[in-house]
Amino acid sequence: MLQLKEILTNTNPSTISRSVTTPGGNFNPLARFTAEQLLNVVICFHEYLARQESFKTWLPTLFIDENNLEPLLKICASFAQDKKALLQFKMRINRGLIISGAPSQGKTHILRLFQRLIGYYSQGESFGLVNAQKVVREFEQNGATVVDRYSNKRNMKCELIDYAYDDILAERPARHYGGPETLVMPEIIEIRESVMNNHGIKTYFTTNHRSAVIKDIYGDRTIERILAMCDPVVFPPEAGKFRHNSMS
Repeated sequence: MLQLKEILTNTNPSTISRSVTTPGGNFNPLARFTAEQLLNVVICFHEYLARQESFKTWLPTLFIDENNLEPLLKICASFAQDKKALLQFKMRINRGLIISGAPSQGKTHILRLFQRLIGYYSQGESFGLVNAQKVVREFEQNGATVVDRYSNKRNMKCELIDYAYDDILAERPARHYGGPETLVMPEIIEIRESVMNNHGIKTYFTTNHRSAVIKDIYGDRTIERILAMCDPVVFPPEAGKFRHNSMS
């Protein structure tokens, strides 16, 4: 396996065609890789970060076996927009992901790795990521402005950006200063569907729950919106931890 330095040297952003863009006009720095190549890059990137003091709790390498290999390749196919792999996995072009599985299977970790990797190639610009419970806490402090803030996130150039919402359904109903209880995430999801339809901007979710539970709590229309925006990636129960001993 190539070392991270060699991989990154051989895939410098300046060597990638700038014609590779998303429907929203954003450059996709990972589009030069196949899904398999990108998984190799992600493994090396994890190993590189795991040697840094800030990530000392991480295992030295990602643990990958037959139980989590396919979900990880699906995630890589999506970020690389590898058309051959997307077809193989019956996934769609230019869609986000809803990544589900039991707690501690690496759902959040893999998104954070991609967030950092894209940032490396894009001079620090990447997709946003926020925990759903943090959104609820901010809503309870600041009200409905939080829905707009997390639905229409923009970069320093005021361009709409892809965004990930971590651990949906773990959040409680929100109440802003004595107002009625509100499920904040379905409101954000409704706006994100419009953002995708109008601007081609992708949305990602992680959850510990399957679609039926999301439907029961958020309602039929919200799960329809999620599945319109995202391809599902499911980690099976047999898939274990692959980041560190206290993974979330």
